[in-house]
This record gives sequence, structure tokens and C-alpha cells, in this order.
Amino acid sequence: MSDWRDDPALRGLARELRERIGAEYRFDAEDGERLAAQASLRARSLHDVLVHLRSRGDTVAVGLGDHVLMGAVVFVGTDYLRLRTGAGSVDVRLDQPLALRVVERARSGGTGRSDGAATFRARLLQLELDRAAVQLDTAVVGDVLRGRLKAVGRDHALLHALDDQEWVIPFVAIRSVTHADR
Repeated sequence: MSDWRDDPALRGLARELRERIGAEYRFDAEDGERLAAQASLRARSLHDVLVHLRSRGDTVAVGLGDHVLMGAVVFVGTDYLRLRTGAGSVDVRLDQPLALRVVERARSGGTGRSDGAATFRARLLQLELDRAAVQLDTAVVGDVLRGRLKAVGRDHALLHALDDQEWVIPFVAIRSVTHADR
């Protein structure tokens, strides 16, 4: 009695069955990976996305109404992010209408978890205490306001502008704060 492996037709059929089954397993595995990746994307929060962008070091564009900021995410707080831009550091509130996109993928770099103020208010308090020169982009004043933060209240900032005017600006009206890197 001969073995089925000696029959070329049966060997071909066995090979074809193995290939089909292998292809089905590969398809199922690829489909499972795709579904797992999709589920992972659906489970992320904006904070998770920003932490990922910070760790990669990608250059991003942040759309804020009528203008776009470009830079690398270097810090993510609970309600704001910090970008490193050509103009310095920019702190952007996250509880406002905005959109993000990756402009350029980083080849290397990125930053790990770093120290920084947890909240936007705490960040403004740091800038007040440092007597840092700031530029506030607001949703209500046509131009940016430049000066120093005189005081940071519970829900607003008092800015002493370069023209000696004092502005009271609720946090919700501040889109971003630009300052020199420290």
C-alpha cells in the first residue's frame, strides 16, 4: 500500500489546503489586529492623544479660530498643552474650540513626562510669580495683549499691558499665552 504523500495529486491538494487554511488564519489575525487598533483609537481621550504626540516629538498645527500655531508638544497638563514654537513657548487652553493635526512626523526626539503646572491657572500663577513677559491671545480683543501678569484670580487674569493699561481677562477668553522659554 502506498502512502498518500507518494501521489503528486494528493500532495498538491494537501499543499493547497494548507495554503488556504494559512491564508484564512492570516486574514483572521490581520482583521483582529485591525479591530484591536480601531478599539484602541476609540478608547483614547484628547489628553491621551496629546501625551502620545509629546512622546513622539511630532510637529503639530493647532487651529484656534482665525490662526494656527505650529510647534512640538512639550507638556500636557489637565486642561492645557505647551507647544515649543519659533516664538517661544505657547500654553494653549484645551477647553475651547480647537483642532490639531500632525504637520511633520519626528524622526527622533520627543519628551517624556516632565514637571510642569498641572492646570492652566497654575501655569498662569507661575508666569505671574516669574514676572515673565507674556503675550495673551484672547477671543475678545482684536489684537494680542502684551505685558506682565499682575495677578491671577480664581477665574481670571489681571494683565498690566505695555501701554500701562490694565486688562481683566477671564480664563475662558484666553486662547493662548506666549512667553520666552524658561
